Amino acid sequence: MTSGYIGKKNIQRALGIFHAQNPHVALQVDVTRRPYSFRGGSQRKIRDDPSASTWAIGLKNHYPGYWQNGKFTQLRNLGNKAGICFDFDTKFNWHPVDSQRMLMFAHSEGKGEEYAEAIGRRHFEMKQSAVELPNLLDAALEVGLDNIQAKLILESSKYEKEVWDSYTKMVHLGIRSIPLFLFWPPGRDSCGPFRAEKESDNQVEPWVVNGSANPETFLEIFETIAHNAPH
Repeated sequence: MTSGYIGKKNIQRALGIFHAQNPHVALQVDVTRRPYSFRGGSQRKIRDDPSASTWAIGLKNHYPGYWQNGKFTQLRNLGNKAGICFDFDTKFNWHPVDSQRMLMFAHSEGKGEEYAEAIGRRHFEMKQSAVELPNLLDAALEVGLDNIQAKLILESSKYEKEVWDSYTKMVHLGIRSIPLFLFWPPGRDSCGPFRAEKESDNQVEPWVVNGSANPETFLEIFETIAHNAPH
């Protein structure tokens, strides 16, 4: 959600800083996204609930006192630092299944992060909600996805089971808040969430960042990975 969009911007800034400081070092981040909902895998469709009609209303209902304790101001300030101007009146859904399905399609076409950027900008900054199918298709067109194929996917149930299964799996893994960023170094036997359980000291556990953090936090991780990478 919100903090994930901020977190991605902070990661992008950290990568820019890293490459400016290390012009002869190639660093690439391969991304796998996991669909998540604060409501887990419950089949309750919040989009049919008028009390959750906008992002602001949904947050205030889910977190009593959200407005009064200044959280919206904090989010707005964090967004401003990352160059984001949030619009809290965007249409909202606790289970954005269609947008997650489109992200999976985009990922299968090698355009996952481009699509995430396009639909995120629309949803969070331009009041073009990821709940509305025309906006999903406009984002697909922007990043060069086949619009006819994208429309056919939205009209079908493709990826729907995968999205709902992921919502449920996140709860079973004990993940209760997002964003959760996990970074594994390349070329090493790794373990942790979504990977094998740790069986030996030779296995590498991920660097974990829970929250949007800041560019400095991600830069430190990238520098450590680059320093320890085999040469």
